[in-house]
Amino acid sequence: MRKILFQEADFYGASKLIFGDMPLPICYQATWMHGIAPVFRESPSSDILIHYNERHLPIHLVNNKKTTKILNDQGVKSIAVGMPYIYTKAHSENKRKNVLFKKIFMPPHSIFCNQKNDYDKWRAIIKKYDCDAICLGGSDYSDVINKKINFEGVKIIKGAYARDDSSLTRMSEMFYSSSEMITNVSGSHLVYAAASGVKVKVIDEIHELSDERLRNNYGLKVMNSFPGKYQKSFADHLATDKGVNEIMLRWNSKSSKEAGEYANYLLGTECRKDPKIIKDYLMVNNKIKKISIASRLLFNKVNNKFNL
Repeated sequence: MRKILFQEADFYGASKLIFGDMPLPICYQATWMHGIAPVFRESPSSDILIHYNERHLPIHLVNNKKTTKILNDQGVKSIAVGMPYIYTKAHSENKRKNVLFKKIFMPPHSIFCNQKNDYDKWRAIIKKYDCDAICLGGSDYSDVINKKINFEGVKIIKGAYARDDSSLTRMSEMFYSSSEMITNVSGSHLVYAAASGVKVKVIDEIHELSDERLRNNYGLKVMNSFPGKYQKSFADHLATDKGVNEIMLRWNSKSSKEAGEYANYLLGTECRKDPKIIKDYLMVNNKIKKISIASRLLFNKVNNKFNL
């Protein structure tokens, strides 16, 4: 049943950071924000900030106080506790370790399928920027490893996968063992890396990727993955995108120290709570309330899947 009711608080192993070796609850009474991109907009809709299957939950855990203000202004109560990433052991200890990777390339993380048509482009980027590692999302990593695809001898690192409980821990350990990360796409990895003391750079190839996604209607495909009644909010969200030049300016113009401070602000590091408090926010202690939340979650998943 837990797999069917998979919630935002489970993404990338967030709940495991709080519950550890304890059996995870069948459901949670709180959302827990895992995506950082919406904060780059001035006032994103709560339809984007809160997962559409979980809007009815009584508690919404978000990254920082700016987000709580945005949501409160829209009539949605939330609590700033920081992003799940800041609860990983590596980030909590905040100690740089032995450098295992001098320069990691992080290409786009696919939510639809593997990106085998782009592998040659990635090889060219690895060679051009002299990378010694590439971090691949779940489907691409499996494809490359299972088919033994050659990536010029660089280290192939397993990236994040939504239902992989070790994702956040693995990513934080990787970043705390890395000197530099380059990428041709915006996303949470920029924030995770910078907050972990890694030098980050958005490379010029982001323009090529942006143009390709525009031609292939990538934004429309993502929008269509939302239930019908939330698609307008997502379309408005896309319309406020300031483009790749803004992304490059935001990161490439900062020193590593400035980028780290900015990233920790976005992650809400100063809002970090004792894990016991997070556990109390997530736990449903009343049996009737648990049945009610689980039933509503299941109903929403079925309802939204068929756009009812």
